[in-house]
Amino acid sequence: MIAIETVNYSLKSGTDEASFRSALQQTNQWLTTQKGFVRLQHGADEKGGRIDIVEWKSMDDAMAIANSFMDAEENRAYLGAIEPGSVTIRHFQT
Repeated sequence: MIAIETVNYSLKSGTDEASFRSALQQTNQWLTTQKGFVRLQHGADEKGGRIDIVEWKSMDDAMAIANSFMDAEENRAYLGAIEPGSVTIRHFQT
């Protein structure tokens, strides 16, 4: 079964959109090298809320990546742009 991970968050005040898009692209490139990764979709609403929808081949793949994601150098700019305390992560199976 495919696992779907949703990550809702807000950007830190003053975050430059172009810089964030570059950081998001770098994170997406890193994700493509991870076991079980299928794809990442990103969206934004009119109030500045963000969502990343990540598809994984299995729930085990989705859960296995959690710790290494936070530690990966490639994700530091992306993580640094996110407002602390604004993140909600949920996992679903299809």
